[in-house]
Amino acid sequence: LRDYSALALRCYVQFLYSSSIEWTSEEMSDLLKLATAYGPVELISLCQPQQTFTSTDAADLGNSANKHSNSNDCSG
Repeated sequence: LRDYSALALRCYVQFLYSSSIEWTSEEMSDLLKLATAYGPVELISLCQPQQTFTSTDAADLGNSANKHSNSNDCSG
């Protein structure tokens, strides 16, 4: 446990007792290492980077939907 910052350890113990956590990006790496080594799995998923959905992604999805909709038009 000496490899982890005191703040990361405090956040980790807080999560174990309360299932809630507050951290900064500086603790996230240590928290992920702690969760990977000692659990719980729920903390691992919280620490892993989440995929974000950007406006560009939304536009691409809309364009794909329009192409699909037009190619499967049943009115003709």
